[in-house]
Amino acid sequence: MDTAINEEVLGRIRHRDGTIKWIYMSAQPHRRDDGASVWDGVTLDISDRKLAELELGARARQQAAVVALGQRALAMEALSVLFDAAAETVARTLGVALASILELDSQRETLRLVAGHGWPESAIGKTTFPNLEAIPAGYALKTRRPVIITDLAHDSRFRVPAALKAQGAVSGLSIVIGPPERPFGTLSAFTRTHREFSVQDADFLRAVANVLAAAIERAHTEQERWKLSSVVEQSPNAIAIADAEGSIEYANHALEAMMGFSREEFVGKHTLQWANRRSRDERSRMIRDTVFSGGIWREDHQDRKKNGEVFWCREMILGIKDSVGRIANVTTIREDV
Repeated sequence: MDTAINEEVLGRIRHRDGTIKWIYMSAQPHRRDDGASVWDGVTLDISDRKLAELELGARARQQAAVVALGQRALAMEALSVLFDAAAETVARTLGVALASILELDSQRETLRLVAGHGWPESAIGKTTFPNLEAIPAGYALKTRRPVIITDLAHDSRFRVPAALKAQGAVSGLSIVIGPPERPFGTLSAFTRTHREFSVQDADFLRAVANVLAAAIERAHTEQERWKLSSVVEQSPNAIAIADAEGSIEYANHALEAMMGFSREEFVGKHTLQWANRRSRDERSRMIRDTVFSGGIWREDHQDRKKNGEVFWCREMILGIKDSVGRIANVTTIREDV
């Protein structure tokens, strides 16, 4: 017999108490004096070490998933596309059957399913959850804390929503998306079998919710900017926006019509480029002193159009401050009088 042989086994067994144990077994054969062959070995319970390894691996996968989702968010994908990706990411990474993104209505009375994984296609956009006090997502909104549910049917904090009951939800997590004072809604994950979610799982769900919250805030900011730019572009008053040195960066349609220059001809030129006035440098200094001290410059003066026509206009010039309170841009608003 080759006594150099060493057999090693790594595996799982079910303990008599029902728990799963990770074990390591190592054995080597040898021959006794009486000629019989026997194996000597050891069996070690390595459950704690193996579970730690698995936890580290799971955390690494979760972090990678959050990074990948964050990159998609930075790419400014449509929110609906990002929501679908987030639901799929949560379901795949946590290994759950159901993932849900619920949007809170303006009255803060009802949540609506706007994206999900594992739900029937017909449920997306139509399934609603009223009576927020009695459901896990509503409880998360109320307490402003992650909600972990081990057994939904027997959790005294909730009544099982009909929609979740129909999907066979058993264990789950719910967390708020957005700041507590103005939440967008909730992000949830549910299994169809019993499972005990960890704090690590809740941290992962919170990280995904933070990515979504940032994307939602950015989308709202872009929408507000679009509204503002639409107002400026469609204003009957002629408007130009210049940098702090007076170099024009934007001119609206009304300014093009008033002066006869195209937008391209305005951009890069100084705001006083076409002024028909004396002491231009002195006037520019007076305007700058007024605007950069927080005031608004107002005057009626003559100006010259592209075709040479001289006309009277009423002008107002004011500064636009950046996030630290410094004048970053100068806005000129003109009216033909």
